[in-house]
Amino acid sequence: MTGALARGTIRQGERLLLSPKGTEVRVRGLQSLGKSAGEVSAVARVAVNLRGVDVHQIHRGNALVTPSAWAPSREVDIRLSAIDPSDLPGDLVLHIGSAAVSCRVRPLGEDTARLLLSTALPLEPGDRAVLREPSNRLVTGLVVLDVDPPPLRRRGAARIRADQLKDATGVPDPRVEIARRGTITRGHLAALGILSMDAPVPEGLRQVGDHLVDTDSWARWGQNLADAVDAHHTAKPLEAGLSVEAARRWLGLADIRLVEALVRDSVGRLTARSGRVARPGSGPSFSEETGRALDDIRQRLERDPLAAPEAQELAAAGLTKERPRSGRHRRAGSAAARGGDPASLGARESNGHDRPA
Repeated sequence: MTGALARGTIRQGERLLLSPKGTEVRVRGLQSLGKSAGEVSAVARVAVNLRGVDVHQIHRGNALVTPSAWAPSREVDIRLSAIDPSDLPGDLVLHIGSAAVSCRVRPLGEDTARLLLSTALPLEPGDRAVLREPSNRLVTGLVVLDVDPPPLRRRGAARIRADQLKDATGVPDPRVEIARRGTITRGHLAALGILSMDAPVPEGLRQVGDHLVDTDSWARWGQNLADAVDAHHTAKPLEAGLSVEAARRWLGLADIRLVEALVRDSVGRLTARSGRVARPGSGPSFSEETGRALDDIRQRLERDPLAAPEAQELAAAGLTKERPRSGRHRRAGSAAARGGDPASLGARESNGHDRPA
């Protein structure tokens, strides 16, 4: 396989991916300028002997890429250099490097459009390419602005996106890109060509583990998490708190560790224990009537562990698996320490025993 090494360094023995199919291959040998080499750095013409792929599986336009270092794209936002996108026909061919990929164009603004590619390509902002209509000589240049654009689902979304791209040059602003997503891992950010792995964290962002987070989004998630914990306690007072996984889904976050970090950052307003998020000091709570019935049952069991209440008695007191009857709430005290749902307290104590006549 021969081609131009546009960036980075390729080494003998290295494992790479053959794009667009993503086939894993190993570099068996290298040549540059007619001489064998152990490694070659960009920019250079290189001949690569590959192991792990048949020669008939390699085609013009294929690319060798480092695993996880690229995010192949099928939708990209572009700026055209010499033609209004509304004047373009529906079916075109994108030429970039030696690749030629059929595509369709969706106009956004006066000189911006979205390309829908038939094959995912390893692109990055700033790449330059050519659009050509196969049936005639219509040709126009373009620059790639965004390789991970937002979906266009609502009425007027194309116009809004055109306004967002008005000043885009192909050099993305990490703060704008992260604010649009709320959070993104550093590895994915680098794969999109937005910010390299060794670059410092831009001002106005914070790093949480391997995530870069927009500070406004972080503050909003913290408040939303507190509201979700309160709403869950109101709806299900018998539970010890909102599960961390449910909190992650509620906030729409990709990583459960972000929820744990939000709890740590709550300055004592929230606690996480046994996989649940709650207010400090909160716990299962019951109406006054249910609480008195629970105290009576607890005292009876302390005197006689086999004196388990009947199901009808539990139901009459509101001690069922359903939500306790409404009313002023209080802590369950030692009942909570016995391990959760008081409706099953008697059943656990009398497990395996017949109640005395």
